Amino acid sequence: MIPWNAITSIGDSTITLSIGLIIVTWLFVGRAWHLALSWCIAFGIAMLIVTASKIAFIGWGIGSEALDFTGFSGHAARATAVFPMLFYLAFQRAPRRIFSIPVVLGWLFSLVICVSRVVVGAHSISEAVTGAIMGTLVSLFFLLVATRYSVLISRRWLMVPSILLILLSPVAEPAPTQQVLTAVALKLSGHEKPFERAMWKYPRKSL
Repeated sequence: MIPWNAITSIGDSTITLSIGLIIVTWLFVGRAWHLALSWCIAFGIAMLIVTASKIAFIGWGIGSEALDFTGFSGHAARATAVFPMLFYLAFQRAPRRIFSIPVVLGWLFSLVICVSRVVVGAHSISEAVTGAIMGTLVSLFFLLVATRYSVLISRRWLMVPSILLILLSPVAEPAPTQQVLTAVALKLSGHEKPFERAMWKYPRKSL
């Protein structure tokens, strides 16, 4: 039996944002300033879009009932952005190509996390797919930039905290991101109650 709940916990912001920070540290330690800046900008923009899409639905009900879409999956976006990068940096002595074996393995690993979000009922297919596309665009952008440089970042010891985070993810306390987003959305919209997916099941006039 596949432990989907344990797998989906790897995509939690506590884990993936921490690994994202480790990646930035890895780049700075290797004096890859341009790569570090590229990563921060691309990842930051993607996370802002994901956050904005969630706040838009919670606060104003902006989404798509036909597609069952209430916002990009943060787990999917972060996983597909972070893990291809992590594998790329960990196996830099492999051929430095965008679609090298480590990158593909990292993307497949993150894809399993995306599937887990649908299996555990946390997201619809449209939310997981669009989140995965968002994160993949981030990792592809970074890899396009990275292949233009011959910098070899050899601080392999930075892999250790990343591995520990992944191994400890099933017992880690999930970050209260949904509660924070709900509070922000209600504050901005001025509504007393958040919009929820279940509201789509009833006529608008009954809300």
